[in-house]
Amino acid sequence: IDFGAVAEGTTARKTLRARNLSAVPLTLSGHLNVGASSELVLEEVTATIPANGDKEIGISYTPNGPGRDEAMLILGSDDPD
Repeated sequence: IDFGAVAEGTTARKTLRARNLSAVPLTLSGHLNVGASSELVLEEVTATIPANGDKEIGISYTPNGPGRDEAMLILGSDDPD
């Protein structure tokens, strides 16, 4: 997710959507990688997504200084495939 230019001390929020295209519920969890910028915050991801349902995942960014900040979103599920 590219937040573009965000002024120091302000917060930008973006979302992505995880979809469950199967006929059974899906348990989803997620976190940001170790070493991710503390200026990026992942909202609660752990959820059970119903069959053919979806879940919005929010990420907020509040820069406290100039420069580039990076993180990797890691998602896991109970889908055996």
